[in-house]
Amino acid sequence: MPIKARFRCPIADRFWKHVDKTEQESECWLWTGCRNPKGYGSFHHSRDKSVQAHRMAWQITYGPIPDGLFCLHHCDNPPCVRPDHLFLGTAADNTLDMMRKGRHGPDVFPSYKIAGDRHWSHRHPEKIHKGEMVGTSKLTESQVYEIRDTKGVSISALARKYAVARCTIRRVIRRESWKHI
Repeated sequence: MPIKARFRCPIADRFWKHVDKTEQESECWLWTGCRNPKGYGSFHHSRDKSVQAHRMAWQITYGPIPDGLFCLHHCDNPPCVRPDHLFLGTAADNTLDMMRKGRHGPDVFPSYKIAGDRHWSHRHPEKIHKGEMVGTSKLTESQVYEIRDTKGVSISALARKYAVARCTIRRVIRRESWKHI
């Protein structure tokens, strides 16, 4: 007797059982399954493939998402999978949507928007690595002193001697790098 094929629910049935649908027309339908750190739902539609839940909601309801398009939220609520709260757009549309909804300001990218004494680098200068503490540094403090004290030697010769680029030597001499010494 042949082995019966294992019964498997259709994807749509498996998907919608993880959604908390509200009765009210304007409210979000929230994904109750697993979510990523940003709050977007994750739906595993096969053993080794997963897709963001809101993208799967779009695909189940409206069909495939064309290559290069994003699935965006009118409601700006990451776990929402309600199809009428979703729309398709390009990367530029996604950025414009983010800016219109005010998600591009100091709360999203604080180090880019806070200047002066309130910036973390001004409040914690001891946490800023300098000189040899920078992991990519090729020079030591003593070499920087030698480079700055050298007179009459070309930048190319110094670059060969210390095995660095000419622009590195030029920046050391002009004190554009290694400013702290």
